[in-house]
Amino acid sequence: MTRVYREDLTGKRFGRLTVIEVAESRTYPCGTTHRHCLCKCDCGNITVVSQSHLKTGKVKSCGCLNVERIREPRVTFSHKRIHRIWKGMKDRCLNPNYHSYSRYGGRGITICDEWINDSNAFERWAVSNGYSDELSVDRIDNDKGYSPDNCRWVDKITQQNNTSSNLYLEYAGRKLTASEWARELGISRSVIYERHKKGLPVEKVLEV
Repeated sequence: MTRVYREDLTGKRFGRLTVIEVAESRTYPCGTTHRHCLCKCDCGNITVVSQSHLKTGKVKSCGCLNVERIREPRVTFSHKRIHRIWKGMKDRCLNPNYHSYSRYGGRGITICDEWINDSNAFERWAVSNGYSDELSVDRIDNDKGYSPDNCRWVDKITQQNNTSSNLYLEYAGRKLTASEWARELGISRSVIYERHKKGLPVEKVLEV
């Protein structure tokens, strides 16, 4: 009689499962027989798994891995707006024919390696860092590129106040944009710009 070699998987690791010992074979109603292994999962649970399922990777845990995946927020491009923002970011930095390229890629603004070719990485960052449909992506330092450590989600007013084209005026120990002074003093932003263009001193520019 020819002896059939049965591989001993004791001590071997498959995903989160480590084989403790070979368990008894099981015969199923369909007539097939499968060898099983007693395994310990990384989470501490003990489970019995078909040896073939271990070797093919069909089973990688006691079930805890599936539970974790279900609990994780599914980050796909269901957020079409985030995808449009990501694409717009690439156009501004990489497409010389884009209408605002000169103010971005044309002056050296770049996109980090993590985001440049991975739209899902950008969306994961967006969802985890305060994204909402009312906000836009904003670079904290306008002279630096798009990256997780230099970007945030802000409202329209905050973003406008942070553009490189803003006029900043310092008066009485405070430095604000023309828009911020206009809102605070109750005068027109265009009036402030017009006075500044004429070369008036700052106290005259902000005169109510």
